[in-house]
Amino acid sequence: MSRTRMTMFVAMMAVLLLLAIAPAGEAAHAAGEPGATAPSTLAPHYSEEADPNLGYLFAVYMVTWAAFFGYVFWISRRQRALGREIEYLKKLLSIRNEEENTEEDANG
Repeated sequence: MSRTRMTMFVAMMAVLLLLAIAPAGEAAHAAGEPGATAPSTLAPHYSEEADPNLGYLFAVYMVTWAAFFGYVFWISRRQRALGREIEYLKKLLSIRNEEENTEEDANG
Protein backbone atom coordinates (compact mmCIF):
# COMPACT_ATOMS: atom_id res chain seq x y z
CA MET A 1 0.00 0.00 0.00
CA SER A 2 1.17 3.47 -0.71
CA ARG A 3 1.20 6.19 1.89
CA THR A 4 -1.85 7.81 0.33
CA ARG A 5 -3.87 4.62 0.54
CA MET A 6 -2.76 4.04 4.12
CA THR A 7 -3.79 7.60 5.03
CA MET A 8 -7.18 7.08 3.41
CA PHE A 9 -7.61 3.80 5.30
CA VAL A 10 -6.79 5.46 8.62
CA ALA A 11 -9.15 8.35 7.85
CA MET A 12 -12.00 5.97 7.02
CA MET A 13 -11.40 4.02 10.21
CA ALA A 14 -11.50 7.26 12.21
CA VAL A 15 -14.80 8.27 10.60
CA LEU A 16 -16.30 4.85 11.34
CA LEU A 17 -15.08 5.13 14.90
CA LEU A 18 -16.70 8.54 15.34
CA LEU A 19 -19.94 7.34 13.80
CA ALA A 20 -20.01 4.36 16.13
CA ILE A 21 -19.44 6.46 19.24
CA ALA A 22 -21.78 9.36 18.45
CA PRO A 23 -25.42 8.67 19.30
CA ALA A 24 -27.41 9.20 16.09
CA GLY A 25 -30.64 10.48 17.54
CA GLU A 26 -29.27 13.13 19.90
CA ALA A 27 -27.64 15.21 17.18
CA ALA A 28 -30.78 15.29 15.04
CA HIS A 29 -33.01 15.97 18.04
CA ALA A 30 -30.74 18.77 19.32
CA ALA A 31 -30.78 20.39 15.88
CA GLY A 32 -34.58 20.43 15.98
CA GLU A 33 -34.98 18.54 12.74
CA PRO A 34 -38.54 17.50 11.96
CA GLY A 35 -39.15 13.84 12.38
CA ALA A 36 -36.20 13.40 14.71
CA THR A 37 -36.91 11.23 17.69
CA ALA A 38 -35.30 11.20 21.07
CA PRO A 39 -32.59 8.59 21.59
CA SER A 40 -34.74 6.74 24.11
CA THR A 41 -37.38 6.02 21.43
CA LEU A 42 -34.84 4.93 18.82
CA ALA A 43 -34.27 1.58 20.45
CA PRO A 44 -36.95 0.72 22.99
CA HIS A 45 -35.13 -2.45 24.07
CA TYR A 46 -31.96 -0.53 24.96
CA SER A 47 -31.40 0.42 28.56
CA GLU A 48 -28.59 2.50 30.00
CA GLU A 49 -28.14 -0.05 32.77
CA ALA A 50 -27.58 -2.94 30.39
CA ASP A 51 -24.74 -1.59 28.25
CA PRO A 52 -23.77 2.07 28.73
CA ASN A 53 -20.32 1.72 27.12
CA LEU A 54 -21.18 -0.14 23.94
CA GLY A 55 -19.81 2.68 21.77
CA TYR A 56 -16.50 2.60 23.60
CA LEU A 57 -16.34 -1.17 23.29
CA PHE A 58 -16.84 -0.88 19.54
CA ALA A 59 -14.18 1.87 19.38
CA VAL A 60 -11.63 -0.30 21.14
CA TYR A 61 -12.60 -3.22 18.90
CA MET A 62 -12.01 -1.11 15.77
CA VAL A 63 -8.71 0.28 17.05
CA THR A 64 -7.52 -3.22 17.92
CA TRP A 65 -8.33 -4.54 14.45
CA ALA A 66 -6.76 -1.49 12.81
CA ALA A 67 -3.60 -2.07 14.84
CA PHE A 68 -3.60 -5.76 13.91
CA PHE A 69 -3.96 -5.07 10.18
CA GLY A 70 -1.35 -2.31 10.42
CA TYR A 71 1.06 -4.77 12.00
CA VAL A 72 0.33 -7.39 9.34
CA PHE A 73 0.90 -4.76 6.64
CA TRP A 74 4.22 -3.74 8.23
CA ILE A 75 5.35 -7.37 8.54
CA SER A 76 4.45 -8.14 4.91
CA ARG A 77 6.40 -5.11 3.66
CA ARG A 78 9.39 -6.12 5.77
CA GLN A 79 9.17 -9.70 4.49
CA ARG A 80 9.11 -8.48 0.88
CA ALA A 81 12.14 -6.27 1.51
CA LEU A 82 14.04 -9.16 3.08
CA GLY A 83 13.12 -11.42 0.15
CA ARG A 84 14.48 -8.85 -2.30
CA GLU A 85 17.66 -8.54 -0.26
CA ILE A 86 18.11 -12.33 -0.21
CA GLU A 87 17.68 -12.50 -4.00
CA TYR A 88 20.22 -9.69 -4.42
CA LEU A 89 22.73 -11.50 -2.19
CA LYS A 90 22.21 -14.78 -4.07
CA LYS A 91 22.92 -13.04 -7.38
CA LEU A 92 25.97 -11.32 -5.91
CA LEU A 93 27.27 -14.65 -4.58
CA SER A 94 26.75 -16.41 -7.90
CA ILE A 95 28.57 -13.61 -9.75
CA ARG A 96 31.44 -13.80 -7.28
CA ASN A 97 31.62 -17.60 -7.66
CA GLU A 98 31.66 -17.29 -11.46
CA GLU A 99 34.51 -14.77 -11.25
CA GLU A 100 36.51 -17.10 -8.99
CA ASN A 101 35.93 -20.05 -11.34
CA THR A 102 37.00 -17.94 -14.33
CA GLU A 103 40.23 -16.88 -12.54
CA GLU A 104 41.02 -20.51 -11.61
CA ASP A 105 40.50 -21.64 -15.20
CA ALA A 106 42.78 -18.84 -16.46
CA ASN A 107 45.51 -19.68 -13.93
CA GLY A 108 45.21 -23.42 -14.08
